[in-house]
Parts: sequence; C-alpha cells; structure tokens
Amino acid sequence: MTTLEFYDHWFLAAWLRALNTFPVDRARPDRRALRLGMERLQAGKFVGVFPEGGIRAGPSSILGGSLPKSGATLLARLAPAPIIPCVIFGTDRLYAWSSWSPMPPRIPVWIAIGSMFSVENEREGAANVILATALRDLGAKTIAHFDLGLNDLPATPQHRKGRDALA
Repeated sequence: MTTLEFYDHWFLAAWLRALNTFPVDRARPDRRALRLGMERLQAGKFVGVFPEGGIRAGPSSILGGSLPKSGATLLARLAPAPIIPCVIFGTDRLYAWSSWSPMPPRIPVWIAIGSMFSVENEREGAANVILATALRDLGAKTIAHFDLGLNDLPATPQHRKGRDALA
C-alpha cells in the first residue's frame, strides 16, 4: 500500500504500479484499498502496511507509545492473514536532497523483521495492542543489536535538520 499522494505525478505513479503497489487514501477509510489488500492476502501475497500511516517520531510514533492505526490489524483479521512485524530506522534522513547524492557518504538504513503472529481471533483494540507491543519489542532489540544512537532514531524533518547540523 502506498499513500495516494505519491500517485499524483504520472511518472512516479507508473513506477509504483510497476512495483505492484496500490494507492490508499489516508484521509478517510479507503474501502477499495482494503478490498485490494484482502484480495492479495487471500491469494497468498504479502501486503506491506505502515501501521502509523507514514514516518512518525516521538510520542506520535508506535515506538514512542502511540497505538497503530487500525488498517494493518483489520486486514490481518479479515483476510485472515498473519502479521510479520518490521521496523525500519534511518528512512527519515531520505527526505533531505543531499541524501540522494551518488557520492558517499551513504545514508545507513536498518531493517529488522520479527516473528510472525496472528490477530485473527482478536478484537480491534486488542489486535492493535498486540501489534504495538511486537513492534516496540522489535524496535528495542534492533536499537540494542545495532547500538543505534539518538541520531539514528526517527525524527521529524524539523528535528532532523537540527540533529544533522550537530552531527
């Protein structure tokens, strides 16, 4: 699933469709995206969902204590399909144009994949708590394993500018 705004530009939209993504409108409940996600899951395919609805940092993030949006667990319960939790650190740095330079230094990104679990028989609220707990646990293990520091953790663009200036 990819946020609808990325499909506004014809070239990016064509590229995203070639990657087998489909748009989701984050501004409202998107039944079409839900149906497409369920169809893909029931066909045995993976569906990637950012349960925060995008990059979040601090208290608004799952790792900071917030609960996920209900889309990921709703899909998993309705399909029914297991959830494979993943955390990604470092992608917030990619918002800076300088990050896309072909010359080093490269921007490090860390990805961790956790153990599969099911929320098929859970209610929405309980399913979201289970997902949040799995993501927080995986995030803490990833931070410890890679010895990530404050500059490696997600930050809003405003905070990232301040952090990168200090680094």
